[in-house]
Amino acid sequence: MRFPLDEQIVGGYDYGVKTSYNDFHLGVDWRARYVPLYAPKNGTIIWTGYGLQGGWTIWFKSDGENVIIRWLHLKLWSILVKKGQKVKEGQRLATTGNTGKSDLPHTHEDIWKNGKVTLKAEDTINPHDYYKEAKEESLIKGDDMVVFNYNLRGNPTLYLQVGQLSLIPIGMSYEDFKRSFPNAKEEKLSDEQFEIFEVIPGAKVLND
Repeated sequence: MRFPLDEQIVGGYDYGVKTSYNDFHLGVDWRARYVPLYAPKNGTIIWTGYGLQGGWTIWFKSDGENVIIRWLHLKLWSILVKKGQKVKEGQRLATTGNTGKSDLPHTHEDIWKNGKVTLKAEDTINPHDYYKEAKEESLIKGDDMVVFNYNLRGNPTLYLQVGQLSLIPIGMSYEDFKRSFPNAKEEKLSDEQFEIFEVIPGAKVLND
């Protein structure tokens, strides 16, 4: 398994018991400005097309799973696959974009169990959980240290420490980090400690 995008998730999957499509964010939003979209696993394209809300869209079903993944707001005329086509893990499918009901370039992704897109929250899979295998295989390992500092809203912002004085931002909430990496080492930094580090802009560690 791999991530479908070499980018960060900036819009989270909302937890709760709501079942209306309009009041529950049923997937995640990737910060993706016209970059390649890849197949996360071997599978089959079950639909491509255009919708007023989602713009140019791909529906994908991975081999050996009764799971459907959808990617929305893709770039105009960028889709490289067609309905019924078999694709391999890592194969380029399209380019991300800003089509449909979208204010800025990004890609919405949602994942559906039981082979059906019902638009009900209980039938979705949290992408953070679905891609846990990819995270554990390739991202935080061994002696990696994750540190965090609180932002202006009082929420912890996560970074991977690289060397003695460098930090790389991690695009993941603290709750998702603890759930995905329960054994990872972590340390809280005071504002004074944080200021001695150099944050490497643009570097991406977790697509989460």
